[in-house]
Amino acid sequence: MKLDFNTVISERPAEGGCIHECDELAIGWRTFAAGEKFAAHYHEHFEEVFICVTGSLVVVIDDVDHELAPGDRLVVQRRHIHSLSNRSSKPSEICYLKVPFVADDTVWVETV
Repeated sequence: MKLDFNTVISERPAEGGCIHECDELAIGWRTFAAGEKFAAHYHEHFEEVFICVTGSLVVVIDDVDHELAPGDRLVVQRRHIHSLSNRSSKPSEICYLKVPFVADDTVWVETV
């Protein structure tokens, strides 16, 4: 789907993911099932902003837990290792922003 500047996006990708990318920004959303985790990683070139939409989500940054409730926002600075998990028994949903966006800038980190 090619979007022009004034396109209204009324549907989200079925499994979550990027809604819009441009030279300086990527916007996306993701639903986390109860107990679901997203592996530890970091980004060399962009900061990532997480906004909790529904439920609750824990973002671990450099081994420190940050619990998000609906409306809470959190910025992860570049080069900081972070992971996400839904530790609740209900689904949660987030919106995320990657600024300035650089494609293929995820470095996966193995944890013990």
